[in-house]
Amino acid sequence: SVPAVVRRLMPEVAQNIGKFPSGRDYHLLPGERPSKLLRQVAREMGAKVFYQRNTIFVQTLSEMLKVESPFTYAYENRQADYRIIHYSRPNVDYLIEDALLRNYRGWNMVDGLLNASRHQDTPACFVSGDTISVLDNLSVLSVPEVDFVVSGSGSLRPGITLDLEWNLNRRDAPLDESLPTKIVIGTSSHFYSAQKYLTRIKGVLPL
Repeated sequence: SVPAVVRRLMPEVAQNIGKFPSGRDYHLLPGERPSKLLRQVAREMGAKVFYQRNTIFVQTLSEMLKVESPFTYAYENRQADYRIIHYSRPNVDYLIEDALLRNYRGWNMVDGLLNASRHQDTPACFVSGDTISVLDNLSVLSVPEVDFVVSGSGSLRPGITLDLEWNLNRRDAPLDESLPTKIVIGTSSHFYSAQKYLTRIKGVLPL
C-alpha cells in the first residue's frame, strides 16, 4: 500500500495520504534516491506528493479540490477581505498537449497488451505499467491555470484550495467566467517588493 511504502522510506515523518488501491510492488534499487521512487508511486496513483512542515502528503488533485477552501480571494473588489493584486494566465496548453499527453501502453503477463482508456488519439508510449488504472493515471496532469499575487500570508502553502472571484467593471458581465473559481495551490513564493510582503501563487487544476 502507499502508506506502507512511505513509512518504509520516511519512517520519522507524519503522513497525510489519500485512499489508493494496494497490490503493487515497488523496489528501491541500489543507489536510487527514495524521492525518485516516491515520485513513481505518486505518478502511478495519479497523485501529487510533497513535503510540508514535517508531513508528507500523497493526494490526488481531484480530492484536494473537494476540501473546503479556507480563503476566498477576489479581484477588483475593494470590499473583499482577501484581494488579488494582479494576475496572468499561463499559455501552456499547447506545450502540455505536445510534450506530455500520451496514450500509455503496457504489458500484463495474463491479459497481454494493455492500452490506456484515456487520450487514445495521442501518440502511443510504452511503459512498464501492467494495469489499466496505472496506465490511465500516468496521463493525469496538473495544469497551471492562473498566476497571481496577493498580500503576503504564511498560511498560503502548496496543497490547499482557494476560492476565487474575478470581478469585471462591466454591467453586462460582472464576472469573468473564463477564469477558474477554485484552484489548488501548486507553488507559493513569499517575497518583499517595495517594502511590502507579498505572496505569488500558481494555481493548478487536474487535466
